[in-house]
Amino acid sequence: MSIPTNEAGPGAQPQDSHPAAEYPPAGPLGVEAYPPGFSGAGYPAPVQEPGKNGFAVAALVFGLIGGFVFGILFGVLGLNRAKKVGRGKAMAWIGIVLSILWIAPIAYFVPHLLKASDPGCVAAKQSLATYNDAKFNADQNDPAALKSDFHSLQSELDAAATKSDNAGARSAIQGLSGDFQQLVGVLDSGTAPAPDLQSRITADAQKVDSACGTIGS
Repeated sequence: MSIPTNEAGPGAQPQDSHPAAEYPPAGPLGVEAYPPGFSGAGYPAPVQEPGKNGFAVAALVFGLIGGFVFGILFGVLGLNRAKKVGRGKAMAWIGIVLSILWIAPIAYFVPHLLKASDPGCVAAKQSLATYNDAKFNADQNDPAALKSDFHSLQSELDAAATKSDNAGARSAIQGLSGDFQQLVGVLDSGTAPAPDLQSRITADAQKVDSACGTIGS
C-alpha cells in the first residue's frame, strides 16, 4: 500500500479546500461591496459633520452689537461660505438685516455725540446747568445776587466759547453770552430790557443746544 505524501514538500501547510472569503468583500476593481453609509461590521458609518461657517456667526455678532460695517461684510462672506458647507445662510442674512437696521440710529447719534464732546460745549453746558431758571428765581428778590448770576454766566460762556473747536458752536455760545451781557447792562442802568430780549435768550439757548449736539433739540 502506498502512503500519501505531501507533494509540496516538507514543512508545507495543508491547503483548505474552502478558502476564507475576502473581508470585506470586494466588488469590481477591488471596491468594497457594502452599501454606501455602512461599515464593514454592518453598522451605519459615522456621518461627517458639515463644515462650519464662522463668517455667518461673526455677521450675527456684529449685527447684534451695532458693528454694521463688519456685520454686512461678514454676512456677505457667510452667504458665500454657506453655498460650500450647507449651513449658516439664515444666520448670515439675520446679521445683514440687523446691521442695516443699525445704520439709521448710528447716523443720527454719532454726529450729535461728536458735537457734544467739544470742549467749549461741555463747559457751556456745565455753566448753563449751574445758572439755571431755578437759581434765577431764587435770587430774583435780590438784585445784587441776580446781577452776579448773570455776570458770572456771561463770563463763563465767553470762556467756553474760546475753548470750542467747532465754529458753529463757538458762534452760538458767543451769541448767548452777548444776551446775558446785555441783561447785565440793563440791571446796571436800571432801564427796562428790550421787549425781545427774553425771546432772544431762548432762541440763542436753542442754537447752543443744536450746535452742541443735544439729543432731541
